Amino acid sequence: AAVALLAQQAWSYRKSPVSMEHWERPVPTCFPITSICPAGGYRRRQNLHRWLATRIHAGDRVPDVSLPGGQHLHQVLKKSRGFTLLMFEGSAPENEDMEKHLRNKVHSFKELQALGISLKCPADNKNF
Repeated sequence: AAVALLAQQAWSYRKSPVSMEHWERPVPTCFPITSICPAGGYRRRQNLHRWLATRIHAGDRVPDVSLPGGQHLHQVLKKSRGFTLLMFEGSAPENEDMEKHLRNKVHSFKELQALGISLKCPADNKNF
């Protein structure tokens, strides 16, 4: 535990005021039973996942994953200077289900990539 704390791996900002998760409620339908039905209601599945699933929460340390080219995410993040924005696409079936039940559009990988490129700014004279 002491090694993890010194390596900053035990730190979490989950309870910080800057960490926020947004869980949108499904659009009301004329048949409300479909949104609360235990056999397949989107809201019920969403809440069960939110409360019971092992998942990453807002403010958690990013997990280390392998990237194309043999690098790991932590290696890339250690090299970066300044802020790094990570955006996650999600799985295709989950995205389709989310788009069907929620008001917001779920962006594709290419749309997220275009957004990331548009937010990127050139480094200053100190390479930040």
